[in-house]
Amino acid sequence: MYSSVRSLGSLTTREVEEAQRALEDSKVRERLRTLKRERREHDQNKKMATEFALSYKYKAESRISEHAKALEAEQRRFNNELAAKEREIEEQSLKRHYILNRLSQLESNAVRRIEHPPLRTVEPVHLESSPVIASRMSDARLKVKSLVEQRIEEQRRIAHERYHAQVEAIRAESARKLAARSRQIEEAAAARSARRTEELLALQLEAQRQLEEKQALLAQQKDDAVRRMRREAQREAQERSRVAMEETEHTKEERRVEAGMEGRILESLAMLQPQAFTAPVARKPIAKATFDYTVKLPETMLANLTYDEESDDEDSGPVDRRDWNLLVAEKTRLENEVHEHGLIEEELEAELKQVRDDLEGQRGMTKELNTHLEILQAEASTQAEKQRALEEENAATQAELAQRRADNAKALKDGRALEAKLTQGREASEAELKEARARLDTELRELKRAAAAEIAALKKELAAEEAKAAKATKRVESRQDRESSSQRAVEVAAVLEEVVAAACAALVK
Repeated sequence: MYSSVRSLGSLTTREVEEAQRALEDSKVRERLRTLKRERREHDQNKKMATEFALSYKYKAESRISEHAKALEAEQRRFNNELAAKEREIEEQSLKRHYILNRLSQLESNAVRRIEHPPLRTVEPVHLESSPVIASRMSDARLKVKSLVEQRIEEQRRIAHERYHAQVEAIRAESARKLAARSRQIEEAAAARSARRTEELLALQLEAQRQLEEKQALLAQQKDDAVRRMRREAQREAQERSRVAMEETEHTKEERRVEAGMEGRILESLAMLQPQAFTAPVARKPIAKATFDYTVKLPETMLANLTYDEESDDEDSGPVDRRDWNLLVAEKTRLENEVHEHGLIEEELEAELKQVRDDLEGQRGMTKELNTHLEILQAEASTQAEKQRALEEENAATQAELAQRRADNAKALKDGRALEAKLTQGREASEAELKEARARLDTELRELKRAAAAEIAALKKELAAEEAKAAKATKRVESRQDRESSSQRAVEVAAVLEEVVAAACAALVK
């Protein structure tokens, strides 16, 4: 009975199988957790890259819109100044016409006074009766008329010169103000473009730095994943080699035992042979015999094993082909992520180039403000058409931005729906897993209860058999009865061991 009880603890094969299953389950769970964590990190990195690209895009669009608004304000200010100059010129022309009309009126009044003098209340002296006085009077009138005409002509010339001088001064002042204003606009535009170029360069450097950090992080994650998978593969290979070595040691032990038995048989046979005329040949002791204990693995196991000769790590070792395929897949995925980041960087560089081209075009537009007033008046309609085209382009850009925002919102909504669906599926799987665990626990408790009942019944039967054997021993002290009782006890112990083994197998399943 005690020997049978001691044999119950020698279930090494089952314990090893159970330990292997537990180890494989733990490895699978660890791998799933690692994949989920890497997936979350990848989603987080992708989300951060998308948010950075969108923020950079929105900043660029806001800067472009601000620059367009500033240009529109400058255009309105210039149009207002142009209208003020036109009003000033019109006022000067009105003043000129007023002066000319006043001069012509004064001239006509002087002529009329000379030709038709005003009537006097005093009785005039009729001096025209004398021809000498009449001739002198006519000469005096002609002389006065010529003097008045000369004076009027001189005043007209002085007024014309003064008017032209005022017009030239106004034109020079307007040209000077226009040049100063255009110079201020150019300086402001140059400073603004330089500042925006510096900001764009700073943004580009920041984007490059963040991209390099993301690439370094991805490379580190890739190296960690490769190193972790190599360690796992090496651990599994070491476990397999340990099991193979144990099996080899067991085989060696069996061969050693067989070799020892064969040697003893040969020695006994050699001792029986007649050795009358020949000296006995010195035989090599069996303990010093050498045997070939090399392990010949099957071809399938050799096909699944490989060795990374190019690796310089200390933990390099045999790697499973399936793990190697996983490593290659992980490498491909990381390379795809790097390629996606490269595409995002190219898109950002294209947008930056477009912004620079827009700035160059706007700088060219600002240089056109140095033209003459008449050219600006002639090109007013063209500028209006350009303004309308710019407004249409701005409207198209706003529509495109609205469409992109709608697409991004839709993609975000789809992602949230997919995340909710995945969460629901995970909750359902967790609920099913809990139900399966509860069902397995119930079945295990029932099996344990049944096994305990069977063991108790067998113990009772064994006790009854022992009592019967004791009674039989008291009645008959013969050797045959004792051997039959011991045989019966051994059979009962074997049956009990089989029952316990079946119960353990059922528990494992």
